[in-house]
Amino acid sequence: MHIYGISSLQAQGEPYSIAEYGHVPAVEGDFNGDGVKEYAWLYAAPSVEMGCVYEPCVGYVIFSNPNLKPIEVQSAVSGYLVNEGDLTGDGADEIGVLPMWFTSNYKFYHLFSYNRATATFEALIEPITIRLDMYLGDTWEETLQNLVEGVSSKPLVLLIHRVETDLEGRSSWVKERIVFRER
Repeated sequence: MHIYGISSLQAQGEPYSIAEYGHVPAVEGDFNGDGVKEYAWLYAAPSVEMGCVYEPCVGYVIFSNPNLKPIEVQSAVSGYLVNEGDLTGDGADEIGVLPMWFTSNYKFYHLFSYNRATATFEALIEPITIRLDMYLGDTWEETLQNLVEGVSSKPLVLLIHRVETDLEGRSSWVKERIVFRER
């Protein structure tokens, strides 16, 4: 599992090209399952003084393989990318995205899987609620590594950790088992 956090890869409103990101660290993986490694970067939404330059405020996960369509990520002025490995057993690594915003301690972790039939990335699960001040381990990196765990691929079973807040406002980590029907 590889994690890459980013806060400076912003285009300031200009179109991106893969060549300009060659010097920036990226998450590596085989995200479409073709046996060839790709690189992924988070192209953050251009922002100024607690707001976005353009509306809607959208960032993108872009890939070194020009045949892979970017993943649109709402409210991403910076964030983290995680190679979750091949959770589905189809040969393609799933990619996790934690978009960061100006405010709120609560964030939503997104998990995407490549669909070969449509040649697009699709949400594998509903976004996972997390809090920036609550760790699943000793570090933030360990927290990101522990949010999703593949239990089996046939049928697909995932174990996820998410934050739940009770009526008194106390937050805690909750472990949830998700079983998918055959795909």
